[in-house]
Amino acid sequence: MTTETRSPTPETAAARLAAVARATAATTEARGGPYLAHLLGLHTVGRRAIGRRTLRIAPPRPLRPEPSILTLVAIADIACGAALASHYAWGARMATLSLTIHLAGSAAMAAPAVSATARSISVAAAEAAAAVTAFDAAGNPLAFGQTSFLHLPPPADAVLRPPPWDRPPTGRRVAADEAALPAWADSAASRIVEAASRALPGSFWDGFAAPDPASWTAAGNGRFQATLPNGMEKRNRVGHTQGGIVFAGMAIAANWALRGRPGPGWTLLNGHVRFLRPGRAASLPIDCEVLRTGGSVSDVLVRLGEPGREVAIGLFVLEPQTQRQDAANRETEEPTE
Repeated sequence: MTTETRSPTPETAAARLAAVARATAATTEARGGPYLAHLLGLHTVGRRAIGRRTLRIAPPRPLRPEPSILTLVAIADIACGAALASHYAWGARMATLSLTIHLAGSAAMAAPAVSATARSISVAAAEAAAAVTAFDAAGNPLAFGQTSFLHLPPPADAVLRPPPWDRPPTGRRVAADEAALPAWADSAASRIVEAASRALPGSFWDGFAAPDPASWTAAGNGRFQATLPNGMEKRNRVGHTQGGIVFAGMAIAANWALRGRPGPGWTLLNGHVRFLRPGRAASLPIDCEVLRTGGSVSDVLVRLGEPGREVAIGLFVLEPQTQRQDAANRETEEPTE
């Protein structure tokens, strides 16, 4: 006798995801730290040594690790910040200045990134830098990166609590009762359910970080424009857009620019983002310019801003997905004599 396993209806799946999103809002309100870190289930593994951190994700069901530029970059960015913050005061505020990521090999985006190990490489009173490697569940390296951060004082009249990955794990989430829910919980839940429904490009996490597909417009001469929604679910603990979300949103926009419309088609090889100032507006305009298209690789310049000022600028190098798959197939072929 066999037992048939039925998939939940779209309505049931959406309700479950909304419940997780609301509970995550309650957890964020109670424990501090960025919403994304709680949604990923981000936690420290191994010994907390000065200048070194290994972080791992364990998202709550029905979410799961998936191949995604957002999860890879977010783990890498936060691990670097945690490694560098350990040189300063407990709960130190670290603001990302720049982030560079290089994908490792042809199959790097075929497996989900589940952990990252970062180590400090230079530390000064106001600025520090770290190197990081992201890994899949089997311990294979997926990407290498380097970041630089500013060590900043807390905002006026604010006392920063240590982020969740720098505290011992509790093993439980905060109950999402109405009394504990922040005012923004429902709007965050609706946007997360919407992200799951579009799942671009095939991953919930990249749907979460992607620009609004409905805002995508061609501006001519290889330029495209869109907007990145920037609700509370995308903010860090001081209310600014989390750096991994900025990087991922810009990288996804670069992919779309080469394709000419929203959707997959290109694979990121490497990217560099310089963070110029915090993103605070509810919607952040994105401007993409295709600098070069080639048979092997192409280059896209992406600018992210607010009205009257730029927030970040990034350069991304991508290759066609078919080329990445051909290279992966060659790596697994038996050698001939």
